[in-house]
Amino acid sequence: MAELILHLPGIERSAASRLPGNLTDALRKARYAEHGSARALESILGCGQIPAPAPLSALGSGIDADSRHWLRFDVVRMIPDLTAVWIDRPLRFDFDAPAYAVLGRELSELLRSEGLSELVHFSDGFGLVGLPAESGCRFTDLEAAQGGRLDEHLPKGRDAARWQRLITASQMLFHRYRALDRADQTGAGLWFWGEGAVDRSPPEAPKLDVIDAFGSAAQRGLASWLGANLQSGRPNRGDRWPERTLVSLPLEQADPGDGLRVLLEDWFQPAMSALREGRLRQLTVVGSRGVWRIGRMQRVAFWRRRIRGLQEGDGR
Repeated sequence: MAELILHLPGIERSAASRLPGNLTDALRKARYAEHGSARALESILGCGQIPAPAPLSALGSGIDADSRHWLRFDVVRMIPDLTAVWIDRPLRFDFDAPAYAVLGRELSELLRSEGLSELVHFSDGFGLVGLPAESGCRFTDLEAAQGGRLDEHLPKGRDAARWQRLITASQMLFHRYRALDRADQTGAGLWFWGEGAVDRSPPEAPKLDVIDAFGSAAQRGLASWLGANLQSGRPNRGDRWPERTLVSLPLEQADPGDGLRVLLEDWFQPAMSALREGRLRQLTVVGSRGVWRIGRMQRVAFWRRRIRGLQEGDGR
């Protein structure tokens, strides 16, 4: 019988009080397994180490990603106050729009000034840099950086100064172009993250349908790498569910709260109905380190006050 895998990276950083009640009720009843590393999804899919977000984004954009290391950049808001600069949400940015043509050229020139002109792609609201080898730096993923201080999440490593210069210079460029009359571009700048390479294929392609619910290049790239069926849309009540279906909340989602609501309305709630009706065997919620399994017969454990794997208190 069918299984829905709902991938919510970073859910462990949330407090139960900050999550929708129907989700917390289900997680309270679920069987939980801690995996102790950021390999929870790989353990569920049984596919070996999944490539990083940047090479997956390259694959999902139709780029031959095999011969290089890839680094992704997104436009994010960076909000200053009296004590620090805080990293806010990503911005949906259309690099191909005529209104941004001059800004796009200046960003390209900025990257060229740091020796990155050979393989720079602007695509689907984000950018990619192709590197001949590993950068030697540590970059913080978007999900982990959001809500944090800029100085605590800047790139670190032997070539960190280059990437830090680019972050600062991109902020200055966006500041100059704030006359584009977009209030949400106040404090905008580039965030570099997700470095990696496509160095091997999964040992055996799992039988899986991957749903691209948010127009995510990384999700399309994951389907390509897995050799899985790529689907879009939403389930209809009464439909026969595929044997295994994966739906993810992308790391680059501009508003994770809105994205989570979409997943709950379009997938979680229909899945819970399908469980009750016997059309679905299991709903599996996968975080970054842990897995919650919800089966048809799991109607107990309402007595549990604390949901295993989640933070206590209010969270961030």
